[in-house]
Amino acid sequence: MAISLLIFMLIVSKKNKLIADKYLLGYIGFFLFYQLLFLIESVNYFNHSYLPLFTRGFYLVCTPLFYLYLLHLTSLGRKLPSYRYLLFVPFIYFTLLFITYYLIGFERFSFTVENGILYQNGEISVPWIICSILLLLIDPICLLICFKSYKSYLRSIEKSHSNTDKINLGWIRVLLFMWAISILIVIPLHIISLNNDFLSTTTVSAIHHLFDLITVFIIGWFGVKQRVVYDFSPVIAVANKTSYSRSGLSEETADEIHDALLQYMSEKKPYLNGELKAADICEALNISNAHLSQVLSQKQGQNFFEFINEYRIEAVKEKMSDSKYRQYTLLGIALESGFNSKTTFNTLFKKYEGMTPSAYYRGIQ
Repeated sequence: MAISLLIFMLIVSKKNKLIADKYLLGYIGFFLFYQLLFLIESVNYFNHSYLPLFTRGFYLVCTPLFYLYLLHLTSLGRKLPSYRYLLFVPFIYFTLLFITYYLIGFERFSFTVENGILYQNGEISVPWIICSILLLLIDPICLLICFKSYKSYLRSIEKSHSNTDKINLGWIRVLLFMWAISILIVIPLHIISLNNDFLSTTTVSAIHHLFDLITVFIIGWFGVKQRVVYDFSPVIAVANKTSYSRSGLSEETADEIHDALLQYMSEKKPYLNGELKAADICEALNISNAHLSQVLSQKQGQNFFEFINEYRIEAVKEKMSDSKYRQYTLLGIALESGFNSKTTFNTLFKKYEGMTPSAYYRGIQ
């Protein structure tokens, strides 16, 4: 809990907070409160209270808040999906159910818990079973939506940037994979713990809690340091459209733009600039980002990131064969050709050439 409190205080003290930071603050805050009640409950402080039952529902708030954090962090000025608040419906259902039973009076019912299953007056309680199912499903559902948002973000930045190392939010990808692993472990354990004596629900909850602590630490550590991903413009928002049927670009004009683009790439070699953006090409050719995106998609079958880095790969191959660059390391050649990262260079070279840069270099010497 001390780690969560420290992270919460660091986010509170962070200057120039993003909108995403406010959701992150809510996520850490709810989780901190959830941890506190979990700790109090562990020392049997609430033996004669129904409060611990209500606190179980707080978990239904944490995950949607993280989704909203990720959504605002990667929105790039796009319109946010209208369904984003539907993820809070499970928590609303849980809260209304608890209030209903509280007003009627829990004392009028006989509740017992056997192997993780809640019985009401000797029968399985369907309303509370639904709550248990929601608690199990909220994580995988949010994880799938988060993966979708993150992949959409990656596609968007590849339409406007030739180098994405500094803005690809790699820590989010690592976090999502870790989250997926925890789900694959915890949910089966929860199911196995039902009606089984050898694995208690308390043990499974402790394991789940440990995974949550690791997740919160990663989110907090990187979230505190996270700044604006990059300054978007209306141009980028237009470029995110995938349908070109109403773009107004004729086939003849598209061919002219394509020819001008290839000539510009051949003569000016803008790809050697490691910070090249689609907006730079658009300004040089006096075209819109939407038209550039359409031409690349229809004429090249590529996005901006793929188009530019294919030129960079060819530039690397030329330099490898040039005796003037024999004293350069492979990384030095890559940097001279417009790459900003050794990892990106190695990954893309192998993708385009089917072998590592070092293997290719040895083959031509």
